[in-house]
Amino acid sequence: MMKNLLTLSLLILLGFKSYSQTLVNKKDPFTGQVVKSSIVLLGSMLAPTGMFLSFAEDKGNRYITFVWSAPSGQNGAFNNSNVKDLSLLMKMDTDTILKFKADTITSKIGNVSNSSIMTIISPISDNELSYLSQHEISLLRIGIKDDVGVDLESTLFTKKNRKQVLKAASFILTK
Repeated sequence: MMKNLLTLSLLILLGFKSYSQTLVNKKDPFTGQVVKSSIVLLGSMLAPTGMFLSFAEDKGNRYITFVWSAPSGQNGAFNNSNVKDLSLLMKMDTDTILKFKADTITSKIGNVSNSSIMTIISPISDNELSYLSQHEISLLRIGIKDDVGVDLESTLFTKKNRKQVLKAASFILTK
């Protein structure tokens, strides 16, 4: 009984740590360039998703990235998807819709073991980052084809995640 309680406590503590936000601002030891990124793991301890949203700055270019890892079995969860059709759509609290079309060179769909991984990477402007740092996302949609796709429910994209995205976007904008 005590062993089970200790294991449960450890899992809860690890869960709180793993569903959080990471901000990185450091100099690359090989290139001397400053690498800046922010990552928000989506979901909660009770509803882990295998998804994250991140912002990054590299050599003056800024990017938004969405990664989704899903159990897929043998055939792959995203096998019928085409990278050139992927997009990330954000309906904001002001009813404005931001759309980020997947870059066909850096965005990928793949399978590893019994998981499928979808990565959507898109350039993001300073104006879009500024908007994301001031307004909460009310709904996040993964556009699979012609902006039709999967909407992330509130259990997958929590109020805490929404606040973390505001902070992550602000972080990338700071000099």
